[in-house]
Amino acid sequence: MSFKFSRLLASFAILGVVGGLSSSALAAKKRTSASMLFNGKDEAVAAALVKAAEYLKLGSIEEAKKALQTAGSQNKNELLKLTMNSLRASLSEAQGHWADAYFHATRAIDGYSALVKNSRADDKIRWNGAVRRLFFVAVKNSTLAGLSLESVRLFGKYKHFLSSDLLTTDEELILKRLADELRRVSGEKDAEAVESIIFRNYPFISQSLRETLVPDTVCRLDEQLESRQNKLEFASGLIQQLGKTEDTKNFAFALAGLTDAYKQITYPIDSLSGQQKSELLDLVEWLQSVREYEPALDITNKLILSQSFEPPFTRDRLISLHARNLNGNHRPVEAASFYRNLILQYPETDISNTARPKYVLSLHYAQKYLDVAREASSLAGIVRPRDVSWRTFWAHYLSKNYSLALSTSADDLKKLRRPRFNYWRARAYDNDGRYNDAKK
Repeated sequence: MSFKFSRLLASFAILGVVGGLSSSALAAKKRTSASMLFNGKDEAVAAALVKAAEYLKLGSIEEAKKALQTAGSQNKNELLKLTMNSLRASLSEAQGHWADAYFHATRAIDGYSALVKNSRADDKIRWNGAVRRLFFVAVKNSTLAGLSLESVRLFGKYKHFLSSDLLTTDEELILKRLADELRRVSGEKDAEAVESIIFRNYPFISQSLRETLVPDTVCRLDEQLESRQNKLEFASGLIQQLGKTEDTKNFAFALAGLTDAYKQITYPIDSLSGQQKSELLDLVEWLQSVREYEPALDITNKLILSQSFEPPFTRDRLISLHARNLNGNHRPVEAASFYRNLILQYPETDISNTARPKYVLSLHYAQKYLDVAREASSLAGIVRPRDVSWRTFWAHYLSKNYSLALSTSADDLKKLRRPRFNYWRARAYDNDGRYNDAKK
């Protein structure tokens, strides 16, 4: 009894082993090959491969190795062979066998290419998630194994796809290390071909700066290269040192992880874990720190649709950051609404106390001065009494209620012995027709 390979594809799609390898892609061959059908023996091999994939996902290296041994190596089914090579590449990488990982990754890529050869498959099929993942596995492990020259052919084959792709920071890092190693072993030409892909969006970066962005490839890629916080700090430093030119921002955004974030928010938002959502909020806070509210709002506009809140992702942090983004994008009425939401949802809490001054400030930005004057009293006990009085005075003044402005707690206002306040108080007397008091 035989059946089509779609069953295996479904299993591996869930496990994320050969993501992008879909039945619709292979259907571009417009033929049903005997090597793409399963018989009873193939079904047992497929089941073993699924187990191996599950063990790899859990980090159980020995169990994954045993499952792959159970699957065996003598199999004529094209799909099973490339899947097995893909899993062996992942296993070899986890074991630190980098040359083997490179070998199996390239075998898997060649197997996939054979499946779509002589077909009318479009670029999305030839360069899909599966091939892309295997490409970077191959390049990364060839560098670690000292086989960088072997990756030149592979790079040349897929260069035109890389030229139009948005690369993640980790992918740029792998290519940069390949370029560094090629510069050492084969000269500038091959290295510059790779760097032209990495830095195509950052022409402002000089050659000397490029060489300092990433440590030399003598370092092992299996070590933690940079923490997320270090990347954010470095991105902030770039903006501070080089200014906010378009190229500087593009590079800093990529380093901070904005490219990956935009990819994440294209999926249903609740398909992300609480940790992933929390990391997106970390990025939002960084964007706010460099006053880039538009991309920050792009992210919170998606996150605000969340229905699930798993720690460390919390509703109050999301609403607070979203409201600030709205203010940063000159939408204070909406921002005030979200801050009011926080106050109502978390009454008599630190969350509410933090939100109240921001709520009043948003009303001020929205030029709702009567509302500001009314709500300012709610700040008592949260900010200094004289600041409450000043906010009330200023709201009445801007709404041209000069007598009400001057009736604001005189004792508190007297503590504001600043030239600025004395000037505006005199102006209020003058506008209220009390010219003699204005002269005092």
